[in-house]
Amino acid sequence: MKLKQIIPYKLKRLLPILGLAGASLVTSCEKEEDIIPYKDIEIKFFPTSLDLLCAKSSNGTIHINPAIQYYVADPATKTIYLVPDYIWERYKAEDITKLRKEVLEPMITYSPKIRGKGNFDFGYEQASKAPADSLWLVQQGWTVQR
Repeated sequence: MKLKQIIPYKLKRLLPILGLAGASLVTSCEKEEDIIPYKDIEIKFFPTSLDLLCAKSSNGTIHINPAIQYYVADPATKTIYLVPDYIWERYKAEDITKLRKEVLEPMITYSPKIRGKGNFDFGYEQASKAPADSLWLVQQGWTVQR
């Protein structure tokens, strides 16, 4: 003897029931995490505006620009890019060394958020006369031309 049981159902009632069953599996007790939208900041600088990045006082201490300090302290700031603007062709090998030691290296060591981006277009063959400084610039994220 075979028993055959037929369960009547309608498709338009089955889908909402499955939806309710699936929704009941999700618990509402989970803590929602605050999502911080990260941003990248680009600070352009020129050969004549280097003291806007940092300034050296008479006793030799270096003071970072307060705006850059604000961006470093902001938890929403992911990376601060220092972008050279303009053409740097008047910079000689000695000027490249001075730029690195007095301005860019203190900025990079101030915070791990600060990186280099962009291109330094120095005078003809001047970058090759300061190979250690040029290599350091490239390691920090800048490109060196000429």
